[in-house]
Amino acid sequence: MHIPPILYDFHPDLVQRLNRARSEGKILVLRLWRPLYGTKQGGNKWYEELCDVLTKIGLTRSNADHSLFYYFKSPVTYCLLGVATDDFTYVADSNGTVSSLKGSMSKFMELVELGELNWILGIDVQRDREARTISLSQSSYISQILERFGMTEARNASTPLEPNVDLTPGSPHVSPVLLTSEEKSRYRELVGLLMYLNVMSRPDLAQALAVLARFLERPHTTHMEALRHVLRYLKATKDYRLTLGGRDFVLSGYSDANWGTELHRHSISGYLFSVGGGVISWSSKKQPIVTLSSTESEYVALTQASKEAVWLRSLSREILPIVGLGAYVEDFHPTVLYCDNQGAIKLSTNPVFHARTKHIDIQFHYVRQTITSRDLRLIYCPTDIMVADILTKPLAKIKFAKFRSMMGVLGPNEEHSDGARIEGEC
Repeated sequence: MHIPPILYDFHPDLVQRLNRARSEGKILVLRLWRPLYGTKQGGNKWYEELCDVLTKIGLTRSNADHSLFYYFKSPVTYCLLGVATDDFTYVADSNGTVSSLKGSMSKFMELVELGELNWILGIDVQRDREARTISLSQSSYISQILERFGMTEARNASTPLEPNVDLTPGSPHVSPVLLTSEEKSRYRELVGLLMYLNVMSRPDLAQALAVLARFLERPHTTHMEALRHVLRYLKATKDYRLTLGGRDFVLSGYSDANWGTELHRHSISGYLFSVGGGVISWSSKKQPIVTLSSTESEYVALTQASKEAVWLRSLSREILPIVGLGAYVEDFHPTVLYCDNQGAIKLSTNPVFHARTKHIDIQFHYVRQTITSRDLRLIYCPTDIMVADILTKPLAKIKFAKFRSMMGVLGPNEEHSDGARIEGEC
């Protein structure tokens, strides 16, 4: 039995044997006295021990994100530490600060030095110091998926899903034939693989996967065909990268909704937040209620976006002063959230429309509180440049490509914008 050294240092008596074997001599029974690497308790216990170690050597855990720790000694000495299980990523003022921190950590655990960040968790990381950008790509991961599912020779697609196709069971676009048990397992496997791609570096997949993930329990043959269409799109855009950074540190967001166009009549909410020319947070989700108008669906979407905005502002307040960007916090204006529905903006900023809103659940009025507290400021944005539209429904290829570029998902020949295309047009 292999016990990773990093856990063994914390738990030297990790496993004790309870019984050697049953009388038949066929089954060996072990009792775990300590969490074992790979068990469901192991990850939680490892994190608890890691927190203790990092706290002992002077790091502070972020209140906004518990996978982020930071060290701040003076205005010119700092270190941010991102944690993904036992993979650590450092951002610091100097190599000396990083070396000092690693030296302290190595007293408690075995560390493997991998040098400057260029690959982590299946993501290729490229840094452009002159442009002050970092770009993320998972082209190798995509190639593995295409080969695994026999799609390396498939023809390319320009969008993840075909526009104007309702994949809800019972719609005229969906075949009544269900997948076999084996096909169902393959469908679930592929959705899971693509979900990882979406959450790490490809926000342009969010809407398609949000739709296809709804049918994991009873997928139809049409849903598998749609999933293969996503693979064809990925084959065409395998080398695209999510580009982050630049010289603009202003946080802004976009919120949109597609009102009741599918058979289930639930609207689809979509939001994204950007800093500079690339998105740092995005979501595409079916609304939990059936709304009575496009204005109401946009209002619900604004509430979902406002919750994310409050969290991002909390994280910014905590981190920006540490890395020398405290001026952005001292002059922390309300975060601009763009919306393309004037009625929803008026409902959010003026609570006097009682007759129109009294049926709306109290949870969806949260957006009003964020406006009153000056966390948010809503600004109208014309529909033709509402980039969050890409998260609410399948789009035609020209509009999809435009919004994909605005999100910072760029092809090899596309240039990174410092946010002007988004922030300067609304």
